[in-house]
Amino acid sequence: MKQLIFAALCLIFTNVRAQELPMENGKVVYEQIDSIPGSSKAEIFEKAKSWIINSYPSREKNIIRSSKDSGIMVSYGMTPFNIMHGTAGVYESFKSYYLIQVDCKDGKSRIRFYDIYIRTGYYTSKPIETWKVQGLGIDIGRKEQYRKVHIEVNNLMVINMASFKNAITPKSSASF
Repeated sequence: MKQLIFAALCLIFTNVRAQELPMENGKVVYEQIDSIPGSSKAEIFEKAKSWIINSYPSREKNIIRSSKDSGIMVSYGMTPFNIMHGTAGVYESFKSYYLIQVDCKDGKSRIRFYDIYIRTGYYTSKPIETWKVQGLGIDIGRKEQYRKVHIEVNNLMVINMASFKNAITPKSSASF
């Protein structure tokens, strides 16, 4: 019985989360501000640059703009993911493309993921905002696929933000 209740709660949580993409002026934007006491703008900037280089293919070619003086860096990002259709175990491959902006100042950083586009093997890239969960004239299978895309992109961005925070946060000498 407990397992059934847990599964139902997970399903409810997943459905709610899928519909709540963070919006800013009609666009999906993920943003995180981190406090890093005792770290200079230059230290945070270098750690952020290392994180981008180590986290994304093509390394430094992805960085569009980088100014240590202003503490601003903009880069391309891409993350592949798969979504299963129905219960048959058939997966469809997707890629999410986005821009990453890192703003650094003494003791603080902000990372933003925006201009998020989704590409499938069958279609050209489409902004995530056009992958509607609710819509007229869309068959049930497509609605479910859109919902899964929203969930997966949300999960990827949350993971990216956690990874970034881990990379820029100083490690304690007492850590194990």
